[in-house]
Amino acid sequence: YDRVTVTFHDRTNGVSSAAWRFLTVELDERARPGGPAVSAVADFNRSLNYPMAFSPHATCPAPVPENRLPFEVSAGEQAVRR
Repeated sequence: YDRVTVTFHDRTNGVSSAAWRFLTVELDERARPGGPAVSAVADFNRSLNYPMAFSPHATCPAPVPENRLPFEVSAGEQAVRR
């Protein structure tokens, strides 16, 4: 795989962003001496809402508890104004 989609919670959920969001991360498979064979950089500016942020009739995968970030991610797509 050359990319992975990560679903996450952060401290903005339900306040200024949707209940949870997702981010597609490009993987860098170049081996680095003494480092991991695969690395990635998460650009939270590219965080997006799942369809459930736009419709109460949508179902979307919820993040696992381990994907809860202990800080606010103010970047990326925010809560939908209705």
